[in-house]
Amino acid sequence: MQKGFTLMEMLVVVLIIGILTAIALPQYQTATERARTTEAISNGRVLLESMNRALTERPEELPNDKTALDVKLGGGSWTSSSEFATKDFTYDISNGTHLVITRNLGNGESYQLHMYNRYDATKDGDLECKWAGETGEYICHLLEGQGYTSSAL
Repeated sequence: MQKGFTLMEMLVVVLIIGILTAIALPQYQTATERARTTEAISNGRVLLESMNRALTERPEELPNDKTALDVKLGGGSWTSSSEFATKDFTYDISNGTHLVITRNLGNGESYQLHMYNRYDATKDGDLECKWAGETGEYICHLLEGQGYTSSAL
């Protein structure tokens, strides 16, 4: 009697592994993207607090340049005087009234987080998430529970 697995048994095992992978991979990708978003929000809060401190010190000047900020960020570099980029996100303070954090996911999918500083009292503390594509929409809807409003780009 020969020991071992038949071809049919091996095919069934490969099929089961394939099905489990097809179920688990999207969940893994979603969890990874949520972790990246949490990191971006954390960095965004640091930048927003620095923008608000700059407004307190110089209320007549918009904090739309890195020289107005009193914070140093790691994990990326300033690509211009108003844009900080990491591997996954771009943080833009050029408007001065709010911070825009952009994540391009490829294939036309992206999302942007808009965090408003105290320059405009009607928008102070407002949080918006704007999306393009299915993944961006999913992330923005997750953030609605954290006080973000969401809309399409």
